[in-house]
Amino acid sequence: MRPVRTVALAAGLLALSAISLQAQATLRPGSTARGELKAGDLKLDDDTYADLWRFTGERGQTARVTLRSGAFDAYLVVGYYDENGEFVDLDSDDDGAGGTDSQVEVTLPRDGDYVARANTLSEGETGDYTLDLEFTSGRSDRADRGDRPSGPRPEIKAGEKVRGTLTRGDEKIDDGSYADVYRFTARRGQKVLITLDSKDFDAFLHLGRETNGRWEELDTDDDGGGETDSRIEFTLPAEGEYVIRANTLQEGETGDYTLRLEFTGAAGDDRADRNRDDNRRRDVRVRRDKIEPNQTVRGELNDRDELNFDTTYVDTYVYEGKRGDELTIFMMSPDFGSYVLFGKAVRNPEEFSSIETKGATRGSEAELHVTLPEDGRYWIRANSFEHTTGSYTLTLKRRRR
Repeated sequence: MRPVRTVALAAGLLALSAISLQAQATLRPGSTARGELKAGDLKLDDDTYADLWRFTGERGQTARVTLRSGAFDAYLVVGYYDENGEFVDLDSDDDGAGGTDSQVEVTLPRDGDYVARANTLSEGETGDYTLDLEFTSGRSDRADRGDRPSGPRPEIKAGEKVRGTLTRGDEKIDDGSYADVYRFTARRGQKVLITLDSKDFDAFLHLGRETNGRWEELDTDDDGGGETDSRIEFTLPAEGEYVIRANTLQEGETGDYTLRLEFTGAAGDDRADRNRDDNRRRDVRVRRDKIEPNQTVRGELNDRDELNFDTTYVDTYVYEGKRGDELTIFMMSPDFGSYVLFGKAVRNPEEFSSIETKGATRGSEAELHVTLPEDGRYWIRANSFEHTTGSYTLTLKRRRR
């Protein structure tokens, strides 16, 4: 903790009261936001840099916000601006998430917008970070349905332009905003370009997947299409079905929009082919060891390992499972940011198709939960955030329904 900084903190926050909430990035429950603190960012009166993230909550909800970074000692503040434009500090934390990561859990006192401030402990620190928001209790019926609209999902095809309208009868996601949901199917490595344009509202665009009834956010955008329009360019990590949500930045906004999907290339497939060629040229150790429930394996990623599609090193373990198996997978490394992937082998020769992934920053544990959709042979891949090497442990736990 840093009591010396408490006085400076209050003064710094008051200085921020004139900042419009609309200018801040949006933090959404159930998805991981990624950011970077750098020179030129908002600077507080203790000479630390900060990013402001907005989220919407309801009175009585318990919000848990977690800030993690392998680049700096994290410091997190959660609060809101009152009707006079002054910041109300609800809670702050230095190391509550373990190591140098931060976590704040607070019961929200009112309906409305809140601010999570990603900050550093020491002056001048910069680097990448992740920010997660969860509502852990006191949720409304709307929020209990999760950040996943449950209505019909019409298909959108590559090259197609869809004209639609958001209305007050549309489905709501758990921040209270309306959304239309579309699905499309693509191959691993395909590059997609998605645009959402509207003259009636401030567009917000989501790209993701739904696995076992759970929404996995892959990318979002607010104003990447210029002014208040949205644009996402993304290389897809696996073969399968993807979901686009045409959404608004603000709760309650409605109106007409145009949504377009394009496939702009398949560089990922070319890269995967190059990786397979490189694997054949090198003295590669291809790991396909079997892993059993309640087993912990100790391994090492090194430059003789197989390459993942993104050129990072990977070890692959095989699990023979039954439909309904509930698995928890833990990965920990003292040397790199852990990343664990769960999926199946497809095609011949075998290629990996991802079902679920989970990452953690350096020194933290990646914890992945998945329920098997069918009997079969599944792959668990021990991987890293960066193209790096080092030791790790991987633990598999199982609970059958």
